[in-house]
This record gives sequence, C-alpha cells and structure tokens, in this order.
Amino acid sequence: MDENVTLTSLEGAAHEAISGAASYAHATMKPAGNWLCELRSTVSFTAQYVVFRAILGDNPLSEKEKTKFQVWIESQQDSNGCWGLLPKGLGEEHLSTTVEGYLALKLLGVSSEQANMQAARQFILESGGLSRVGVTTQLMLALIGLLPWSELPKVPPELLLLPERGPLFNIFSLAYWARTSAVPICILRHHEPVYHGIVPFDFLDELWTNPQRRKMNYTSSLKDSWKDGELVTLSGTMADKSLGLLEPALRLLPTRSLALAACVRFILDRIDDGGYGAFWAANYGAVLALLCEGFSIKHTIVVHLIKTIDKYLWEDEEGSRMQVCNHFGSLRL
Repeated sequence: MDENVTLTSLEGAAHEAISGAASYAHATMKPAGNWLCELRSTVSFTAQYVVFRAILGDNPLSEKEKTKFQVWIESQQDSNGCWGLLPKGLGEEHLSTTVEGYLALKLLGVSSEQANMQAARQFILESGGLSRVGVTTQLMLALIGLLPWSELPKVPPELLLLPERGPLFNIFSLAYWARTSAVPICILRHHEPVYHGIVPFDFLDELWTNPQRRKMNYTSSLKDSWKDGELVTLSGTMADKSLGLLEPALRLLPTRSLALAACVRFILDRIDDGGYGAFWAANYGAVLALLCEGFSIKHTIVVHLIKTIDKYLWEDEEGSRMQVCNHFGSLRL
C-alpha cells in the first residue's frame, strides 16, 4: 500500500469531518453567541409530564399539544412495540418504560386496539404485567388511583431527621439526583394523594395479569432472596417490611410533623431561578408535594416551579417531549 496515498486520504477525511463539525456548530449558535441543545432521554419523562398536566387539571393539554406528544412518543417505539432506556433501536426493551409510554398514549386518546398499543401490551403481559414495574412507575399509577399506595415501598420523612454524619443511612447517602427526587416522595408517601376523575379504576386492567389482584411483585420474596443469595435485595425488603410495621406508630409521633417540615424546608432551600434541583423528576415531585403540604396552586413558589417545568419542554418537527434536566438550574447539594 502506498503510504503517501493513505496519509493524504486520511488527512482529507479529517479536514472534511472538522469542516462539517465547524459548520454545524456555527449553524446552531444562538444569536447571543451561545449554544442550547436538546438533552434527550427516554419517553418516561414525557409520559410523566402528560400525567402531571392531567393531575393539575387547571390547564389541560390542547389537541395540538396532545398530537405533538403522541408523535414523539410513537416515534420512539421500537418495531416490537416496546420502549427502552436508550434511544430507539439502541437498547433492550424495558418494562416500566413501555408501561409509561402505553399509559401516556392512552391518556392522549390513542385506542388500546391500535396495532402499536397491542404490541406494547403483549410485551408488558409477557414480562409480568403491571405487578413488575419499578417504583417510579408505581408512583404514577398510585397518583391516579390505579394502584393502592400500600403496595409502594415505605419512604418515611423521618429520613430527614437523621444526622448527616454517622453510621446510619441518611438522605445524603443518596446521589444528588436521587436525593432531590426522594424528598418530595417522602411527603407524597405520607399523604398518599389520589387524583380521582382522571381515569376510571379499570383504565389499565388489560395490563394486569390478574386485574383482581393488584399486588406488586417487583422484587423477590424474602425466601427467594435468601435462597439466591441476593443480600442487597433481602436487606431492602426486610427494611421495607419493618418500616411498614412501624409506620402507624410513626404517624402518631410528634416527630412526623417535624420530619414533614424538614422535607418542605429541604425543598424550599434548594429552589432557585432554575426551579428545584435542575432535574425534571425533582420539580415534578416538588409541586405535588408542596400542594399536599397545603401550598396553593397559585402560591408564588408553586407558580415558579410550574413555569420552570415548561422550560424543560423541547419542541421541533419531531414533536414535543420533556427533557430530564434544566439548562438554567444550579446544583445545590
């Protein structure tokens, strides 16, 4: 092989790639001289936003908005009817994400008898149905009355009262994104709000392997976890069951009101121009949690958070979707 020819060819390809990259960067530059690009994620966040708008109720999605969300969600569905944790065609199908995509489309008015919905339903049932979905999906279902709150893991607000340093688990043991999302969930788990009237009780009955038994089977039983040596799962399940036994007593202690107040303070202390936590799930949970704690939908902070959430939306010729992070927020640990 002629090395000169090879080097010349490689050099030309490099120059072509660099020129293309520079042209693209220049074309996407904003008038102010900065760049603002989409941060793509799974359809889960868009599905959660559809549920969120239905819960708030005061500003329902228009038909135009519904169409744009539907177009985006369906565009991300694989040929086998599933949605995954990665962009279309790049990852394995994922049960919880598929359930959320299905739920969102049905809320947007798509018939469950449509071909893509039937394909999604088949995968969901073959994967164990709604009883096998993850915690985030469980929360969505509980909020709109499709799953009893008693089936969700216990997340006591007393976590906020534990010392930040020491041998015990505390809220700062969690990663930043998990921490900001978990605190609102502590409040929601205490109040267990159900927003009736959004959908009928049997709205997703076709996704239960047994609609008469709405029980979660997300993790293995204590016996199976012990037998299989799954010590982390075993510990988590034991902790959840223990908290379930303690919960009635914890609700009666004066520390519960102190813990809820600590959760609210945690949220309020981390609100800035970018909302709460610069993370979609954190803002979404914070709005619902503050409403449960007596804040009005017209309260300045709630209005600010809802307006901030709108900044997460991205719309183009591909449709509308929700981004996972806010470009304008800061990280307050």
